Amino acid sequence: MGKIRVMNQVRIKMRRRKISTRLFQMVIVTIVTTLFLYLIFQASLLKTPTALPDFSWLSTRNLSVYIRPEEQTALIEPSPSPCRSMSGSPSIRLLVAVFSAPKNKEARSVIRKTWGRKFQEYPGVKIVFMLGRSLDSDLHKSLMLEAEDHNDVVIEDFHDTYLNLTLKTTFMLKWIGKSCPDAKFVFKVDDDVFVNTEKLWATLESSHLYSSMVTLPEKEGGTVPYNIDYALIGHVMNTVPIRDPTSKWYLPPNFYPLNIFPKFLSGTGYVFTGSLVPPLYSCTLKTPFINLEDVFLTGLCATTQLALRLTHNQEFVWRPMAIGGSHTCYFKHSVTVHGSTPEHMEEVWARTQDNHLCDSILFSFMTFCSKVVEFVRNIFRV
Repeated sequence: MGKIRVMNQVRIKMRRRKISTRLFQMVIVTIVTTLFLYLIFQASLLKTPTALPDFSWLSTRNLSVYIRPEEQTALIEPSPSPCRSMSGSPSIRLLVAVFSAPKNKEARSVIRKTWGRKFQEYPGVKIVFMLGRSLDSDLHKSLMLEAEDHNDVVIEDFHDTYLNLTLKTTFMLKWIGKSCPDAKFVFKVDDDVFVNTEKLWATLESSHLYSSMVTLPEKEGGTVPYNIDYALIGHVMNTVPIRDPTSKWYLPPNFYPLNIFPKFLSGTGYVFTGSLVPPLYSCTLKTPFINLEDVFLTGLCATTQLALRLTHNQEFVWRPMAIGGSHTCYFKHSVTVHGSTPEHMEEVWARTQDNHLCDSILFSFMTFCSKVVEFVRNIFRV
């Protein structure tokens, strides 16, 4: 009996020790967790709040107020119009509209020396640079001189900023509708995009046209249905709004409350037929402003309201290849590549003009690896 009592006492003591040990561990975990949450809370209090993008200039989201459809708004434009038919000259097959900021003079200069000059060898191709006003008087004067020297600059009457790209896009449609209505294709491209002219021309030659019925307003009032053949070609995006105010692609929820975008074309570079200029322009004037021009035009207008089909072409590259992004063959295989500085664009252009062979095993391997990285990026929306 004595041995049994002793063993029971030992067991009771061991149980008590286990309970006390567990209680101690729970207390420690609770304290550490509490301290961790407290530090996170304090850090959030000390963090400087991020300033939201300034939309104070936006008195209304009705674009007609800014575009003024009935008025002449171009402050500077080529004269005579680059699209005016001369006797014996070919009709306008392609109008290249390069979106450029007033300060990006070097980028415009490099384009004129590289792929812009190459396009002059193709029949019926004209290039214009689309800009808005600069609030810097010296810069504005410099722009006026540049426009006079090159006769390829369109300056519309709005303050040119990144948040105003939707206005620039709508002004582009307005100007084309007035000054270049017979262009078969329009290529909208940013001034930091490398363009492979040969690949772009081949894309136009092989483009598949769809047919659609659209309605256009008449001056007397009412609308008239039209059947058009069209194409919208570029890199089709399937993504969601970014709500981080520090991002350049931040979209305020009050502008667009939904959590997913319609399909749209990356605004770095895309092609559309001239037949789409009137219906797209009409749509922009009745669609509330958002600050993402590509989502606005090719998403909310083209795919959502006009029910148009987008043609995906993976050779319109909206961001450089993750592995081997500076390889010569990468640029020779692409129609457009976004993200070039003027120096880099000039250097790459020189490299792509030789007869460099691009069927190497190394380049194929880099392309495969980059596709894997891109696949993972898309999954995690990086």
